Amino acid sequence: MITGQILEKFLRLIEGHSGLSFRHEKLFSVSARIKEEAERLSVSPEDYYRMALGQKDVLEKLICMLANQETYFFRERPQLSAFGELLRRVKAGKQKKGEHSLRVLSAGCARGEEAYTLNIIIMESGHFLWGWDINVLGVDINRDSVDRAKKAVYTGNSLRPSKKNAEDISRYFDEDNNLYALKAPWRRNVSFMAGNLLEEKTYSGLGGAFDFVFCRNLFIYMPDEAIRKVSGYLYDCLTPGGYLFAGTSEPLNEKTQLFSPVRCCDSVFYIKARSGFKR
Repeated sequence: MITGQILEKFLRLIEGHSGLSFRHEKLFSVSARIKEEAERLSVSPEDYYRMALGQKDVLEKLICMLANQETYFFRERPQLSAFGELLRRVKAGKQKKGEHSLRVLSAGCARGEEAYTLNIIIMESGHFLWGWDINVLGVDINRDSVDRAKKAVYTGNSLRPSKKNAEDISRYFDEDNNLYALKAPWRRNVSFMAGNLLEEKTYSGLGGAFDFVFCRNLFIYMPDEAIRKVSGYLYDCLTPGGYLFAGTSEPLNEKTQLFSPVRCCDSVFYIKARSGFKR
């Protein structure tokens, strides 16, 4: 049995390490997962807490089991339409400066569906066919999910919108025994790494590098302090005037002044504001 005191300690530990708060979730399911893991390790909940406190891999495994990894290709199409429209604008601005690179960050990328979707949109836009250096980077705390993203093999659940269109599936995927392997041309330009978005070291070498950052449906699990910290790191990742896409139910402008909201294509996204705002 998990006591309320031990559960509260776990919740504080998880929130402090990852920024994710599960207090709004059904605490029964969180408690059940902790109890299940303690039993699997043949330790008491108290000893399991001490293990998680002292061993980062134990704690992150628990966080990964609790975090929602459900997503799919071409999710939230209005936002993707806005992204497609912005690509033309970004290309024109870069050409004026003699630049020929495009960088996109998928933060909290899960198994890679979003990162690959963004790459498909870039490639199919026709704006970056020759002489452009394209890189889409996916980052997630779940190392197992990152490994799966690198393999780019999915079940039908990840293709929910496309399942209605067999032509889309055959264009992007090779199907074998109800598994769908993303074809090599659509995997080009995409890379992945494991990292905790709440930790500064995750962003080492990424400062000012990205034209777009997607961090969707993650802030809804974070308290305000964690939102401000992560959004500050993402701000630093963006080029001047770069764009941030958050989830449709995440009004980021209510939490930080680092970004200005913009409406386009029946969607809202954010543009990097001028420097000098308080984090």
